[in-house]
Amino acid sequence: MDRIPPELIPLVCNCMGNKDLLSMARSSHSLMEPALDVLWRVINLFTPLILLPAVRLAGGEG
Repeated sequence: MDRIPPELIPLVCNCMGNKDLLSMARSSHSLMEPALDVLWRVINLFTPLILLPAVRLAGGEG
C-alpha cells in the first residue's frame, strides 16, 4: 500500500461497485475512508442503512 499514490485510490474507488467498495473499506484502514466516501455519495435510498442492523442480528460480521 505504501507504493500506491494516495491520489490514485479515490479514482479507483469511483470505478468500483458497491459490494467491492464495501469489501475494500473493510480490508484496510487506509482504504476505508476513500471507499466510504464513494459509497456515501452513491447511496440514494435509506434501505441499505435500515438493513444493516438486521444483518448484524442475523449473524453477519460487525
